[in-house]
Amino acid sequence: MTSSPQAQDDLGTPQPKRRKTGLIITIAIAAVVVVAGGVTAFVLLRGDDTAQAQSGPDVGSDGSGADIADLNELGDKFSDGVMRADKDLVMEVTCDPTTVTDPGPPPPGAGLARSGDATVTGETAVVTFKLTDDGKTSEQRLDAKRDAGKWCLVGPQR
Repeated sequence: MTSSPQAQDDLGTPQPKRRKTGLIITIAIAAVVVVAGGVTAFVLLRGDDTAQAQSGPDVGSDGSGADIADLNELGDKFSDGVMRADKDLVMEVTCDPTTVTDPGPPPPGAGLARSGDATVTGETAVVTFKLTDDGKTSEQRLDAKRDAGKWCLVGPQR
C-alpha cells in the first residue's frame, strides 16, 4: 500500500492543507520576545544607571501626541515588514535586530495590521495588532520601549 502525501480522513477523502500564517507570525513575534528577554535581563543584571543620565531629558514620557504618532508608525512598519516578508524593515523597528529571522511570505488571506493608537506609560508602551488568518481574527499586543531616545518593539505584552 502506498501512502499519500496529503492527509485523509477515515473514508479516504483528502483533507485540506492547514495554513501556516499564524505559525509564521508567531515565530516572528517569538523572535522579538527572545530579544526582549535577553535585553531586559542584561539591563537588569548590569544595574548601570549611567545610560539614563546620558540619554538626556525625558521628553514626552507622559504619552505625548508625538510619542503616540511615533509608536503608531513603528507598529505600521512592523506589520508592513511582516506582511511583505521584509526582514530589514522588521529589524529596523525591533530593539535587538540581530534576533530577527526571515519571516517568509504569509499565506494568502493572512493579515497583520496595527489596531488603534499605542498606549504609553513613561518609557514603555503597548502597540496592539489585529491578526487575521483563515477568516479568524485575534489581537496581539507588543511591548515597546524608548531606547536612546527612539522607540523600538520589545515583544508580546506580558
